[in-house]
Amino acid sequence: MRVSVRATDVSRFWHAERAEQLRWVSTLGAVAAVRVGLHICSLRQLATIMGLSVGDAAVAQSLCTQAEALAVARCVRGVLARWPSQSECLVGALAAGCLLRRQRPQLLIGVRGRAPQIAAHAWLEVNGARLHITDADVNADFVALRRARAA
Repeated sequence: MRVSVRATDVSRFWHAERAEQLRWVSTLGAVAAVRVGLHICSLRQLATIMGLSVGDAAVAQSLCTQAEALAVARCVRGVLARWPSQSECLVGALAAGCLLRRQRPQLLIGVRGRAPQIAAHAWLEVNGARLHITDADVNADFVALRRARAA
């Protein structure tokens, strides 16, 4: 695995406004923390540490349009594009959730409902709307897994 940063990325960073620089640094830190956290604790523990609740609600049909959430999602996509991961959706959802924790986002994990192959996906919902972090977030064809209840 290799981090890919170009000279134009560095130049763009140094010429950005201070608030944008802080957002990028915070995003990089959140992605790094998530990647380490996934190796040392359970998903539920990591989500709790990051300030997220793990939900089992129905999939929101609308995409999030809140400006702060969209800015965070854009930064997370940028970091993930330069620091690839085998589980981009999970890393991205956890990192964005950490950065948006004051808005009480929900982490959802589900499977594709209508496909010949089983596909798992993790996504984030903010104020009842899906946040577009990975391309799979645009489609609402995943069914959220529900926690089993003891009989």
